[in-house]
Amino acid sequence: RVRLSSKLGLDPKDESDQVEAKAPMKARIDWATLGGLRFFLACYVMFMHLGSSSSWGRVSNLRGFPWHVHCFFTLGGYSMSLPMNPFIQKKFAYFKARISNMYPMYIISVIFLLINLVYVCRPSTFDPNFHWNGQPDDSSRGLFCEGTPATPNSYWGSLVLTIFVYLSGLAITPGWLFTWWLGYYLWFSSMYYQCLAFFPATYNFLYTKTRHKKNVLVRIIICLFVLNIAILTISWFLLKDTLSYKADYESARDGNIWALSFYLFSPFWALYFVIGTVLAFLYDAYHPRESHNVWIWGWVADTCSLIIIAFSFAQIFQGKTTYDENPDLEMYLRPDEANQWTDTAAVNRLWDNIYARLWCPLTTLWIFSLSTGQGFSARFFSQKFLSETLSPNAYNCFLFHQQIGQWYYAATRRGEFWNWWSSRKTMYWFSPKPCPIEWYEYFYVVGLVIGWSRLMFSLEPIVKKYLEMFYGVVFGWKDEEEDRDTTEVLLEIIEGMTGIEPSVDWTLEECGLASIGVPSLVSLLNKNFSSNKTKVTVVASNIIDAETIADVV
Repeated sequence: RVRLSSKLGLDPKDESDQVEAKAPMKARIDWATLGGLRFFLACYVMFMHLGSSSSWGRVSNLRGFPWHVHCFFTLGGYSMSLPMNPFIQKKFAYFKARISNMYPMYIISVIFLLINLVYVCRPSTFDPNFHWNGQPDDSSRGLFCEGTPATPNSYWGSLVLTIFVYLSGLAITPGWLFTWWLGYYLWFSSMYYQCLAFFPATYNFLYTKTRHKKNVLVRIIICLFVLNIAILTISWFLLKDTLSYKADYESARDGNIWALSFYLFSPFWALYFVIGTVLAFLYDAYHPRESHNVWIWGWVADTCSLIIIAFSFAQIFQGKTTYDENPDLEMYLRPDEANQWTDTAAVNRLWDNIYARLWCPLTTLWIFSLSTGQGFSARFFSQKFLSETLSPNAYNCFLFHQQIGQWYYAATRRGEFWNWWSSRKTMYWFSPKPCPIEWYEYFYVVGLVIGWSRLMFSLEPIVKKYLEMFYGVVFGWKDEEEDRDTTEVLLEIIEGMTGIEPSVDWTLEECGLASIGVPSLVSLLNKNFSSNKTKVTVVASNIIDAETIADVV
């Protein structure tokens, strides 16, 4: 009558409950927060390149604190690993599937950038006198261009090599020696492609050797932090005294090659991608969002945010300094070697890069804690407008802000064209000086970039279609049409896009299709479910509104 057996725990147990209890549970992640963070980082990228330093004033000092760059790679490896998908059996198929999602939009960007390049650099504007450093009359010469380091005297050699390097995604060390800077910021895509190439092997190793082993994972990530500090420290002391400007050509060449080769050396950036991958396994091992003390992670996330904000204000309050305005101002957050404007400032740029990457432990902890969805920071990034409306455009903002900035500047400055040669830095670098618009015009251009991104979502399926036709001719890949179950077809489409076998209860984020994969998924759905008699039209908004694959079905 008092159900003593229940109180003593002697009731017979249902076998289904036991099976369910033994089933592995995936860690819960606040994907909305990570999506909002991704778009915020994209806005930081655009801030680095849009608006003259004089217009931004002291705020332009934040360009010397580019912590967002390594954060992108960490977030990439983290987001790709977090779903804890099964062991990747077909590594090349996985790589091919991931690349096929990114490459069509990349090609669209390259095509428009090539048009912009040819407008500036034509045989009639080509100057065979190559320089490793910016020249005093660059901004007053009108449209002109010079050759690449490998082909300084050949226009057509430079053009052909540039097209090849960018189509193959090799605009990094040592590929940059053979190319014009067609896309000032597309080196990031080249780095990311290499990360995708080694990711399956890295993921499989961690999945089989370290999953749920908290202590092992903590030791690995600490070792990676130490390795990062060692690389940056050694690089600083090796390069800080060798990059100063010398009048002779040979010294200028060597210094520029060392500086840019260090920055675009892919293994040094891939390290942060690996850190993100290990971090995902650590999150899966701890399941912090399921903890009773999950609120603590909100405090951790907000503390990290406040530290980043505090140091950002410290950067701003150092004062305003440029080559032309107050060049002798001493900035207290910089060492003496990186606190002067008497040469090409390559050492200044080296310090900016190294200093920002030293923040890797803090940004890694920040990403981990934000994933729990706790705290004011997570609440900010997970706002619906930011995480659902703007976040899907993050990758496209990165790809298209250069050409939109060039077109905007030409349209508002009586045909003047922002380009690499007329605005090149004093040292040989992948990007020119920022687009010389006013600070408030930054917001206009960002709005145009987002609008252009939405338009490109409509163009991408067409480009993907012709790429598939090209692959069919060259590699013999063909699609077979037959009537099959809707769920089966959908799962096969997603497996083809991601290289993993999904489940119907997975979200798009768990499948790795959060931002760059939705347009391709829409295209494939329309293609696979349409016939000569019936036309199926699925739009991206339908897919974004679906919480799981089952909702798409």
